[in-house]
Amino acid sequence: MPDNTEFNVQFADGPPLDKLIPSGGSAPREAGSVGVSFGTPFQAQIDYLRNKLRLPTEKWNDIERSAHDRAFVVAGAAKADLLADLHQAVIKAATDGTGLAVFQKDFKAIVVKHGWTGWTGEGTKAGEAWRTRVIYQTNMASSYWAGRYAQMKDPDYIRFHPYWRYLHSDGVLHPRLHHLAWHGITLRHDHPFWLTHSAPNGIGCQCRITTVTKREGEASAKAGLGEPPDGWDKIDPKTGEPVGIGKGFGFQPGANVATPLQKMVDEKLMKLSPELSRALLLEVDGLLAGGVRAQSGSASAIAQAVVGQPTWKTLDLPDLREFTALASAPALLEGAATNAAALTILRDALGIEARGSVTIKTPVESVILQDASLFHVIEKRGEARERYANFVLPTLTRPTEVWATAYDDGSLRHRYIKLFSGSKNDLLVIVRVDPDGSIFWNMMQRERKRMNDQRVGERIWGGE
Repeated sequence: MPDNTEFNVQFADGPPLDKLIPSGGSAPREAGSVGVSFGTPFQAQIDYLRNKLRLPTEKWNDIERSAHDRAFVVAGAAKADLLADLHQAVIKAATDGTGLAVFQKDFKAIVVKHGWTGWTGEGTKAGEAWRTRVIYQTNMASSYWAGRYAQMKDPDYIRFHPYWRYLHSDGVLHPRLHHLAWHGITLRHDHPFWLTHSAPNGIGCQCRITTVTKREGEASAKAGLGEPPDGWDKIDPKTGEPVGIGKGFGFQPGANVATPLQKMVDEKLMKLSPELSRALLLEVDGLLAGGVRAQSGSASAIAQAVVGQPTWKTLDLPDLREFTALASAPALLEGAATNAAALTILRDALGIEARGSVTIKTPVESVILQDASLFHVIEKRGEARERYANFVLPTLTRPTEVWATAYDDGSLRHRYIKLFSGSKNDLLVIVRVDPDGSIFWNMMQRERKRMNDQRVGERIWGGE
């Protein structure tokens, strides 16, 4: 956490840094000796927590290290509804800044509601206080630093503060000697030290990372603090982490939020479970980012066009099969064998990075293409819609027609239709019109006769 005795910056999605650490640089305490201020709602932290996939587990190490960037777990919480309530309680703690005491009350109510027994710490007041403190502090600290990581790695910010400094909390009664030895070490933000030594570095760790200017970084180097101590990357055989790092804490919170789940399974950071298998099947890499059906696993009701809207026939428009001014069809791509491969094909064709977005100007609006929406395209694997990925941008930028269609969920969607020569099918692109902008929602290939059925509502663009 940056020390405001050095600078004071307002991030676009976070609180002013002088609200996070009071003047003088001492981090405020909450009940349970939580060493960073979790009382200030922090959007990047909240998003990190919300975007996690809930995974039932039996033991705390069923997922390890960086896999915590993608999954929310509470050891022993194996029922989906129990885990959902615990997840929401953690999100509430971050969103409302309610603190440890409120989280402990929420935890107790959830345990009673679901009849959860046999969990570590159950049965004694001290044990229950310890367990709830560990759950609260670990989630708050890791999510806080994941949010700060996203801010500290912003290119515009790095331009002015390219160095990071390790700070040990001076309020710890029994300091970890290695953590104390790292105090003041100042290295560039991309030094490999930070991949394993970013806070928190163990249960209850109150260390933090601050950012400093190039001038301060160079001054620290002259003072002998410009290199980590010898042996900093030596692995402790008891923990499997660098010496001084608690087991399971040797990763950089927030650095792996876009890492595919399959990669984490392959690297044995996650143990395969029915829930994780289902997530892999759906390739929730994009799904989680938009929060669409990821947790329930059940399909939501599919919105339908409102009955009774004008159609091409009632408007006395020509049949699409009579159109002659057609664009040449782009190359048809090979169909993918897996959802993961299909997602990659779409991202490459549309120029979208994982969890990213691009904006395309059309004749009627600007359309945002989000990685989070691509799941709608690939979920019906039998249609292999990714084969038509090269058709999407021509359809948006030079459509044959665009129709504004009302849906029974109260939404308005724009249907972009593009006719092509040299292809069995033409393309339909669905754009959802939201208050915050127009979002690419789906695409599907159709034979021209069937494409006529999509000409419903108000035609707002006609003719190339």
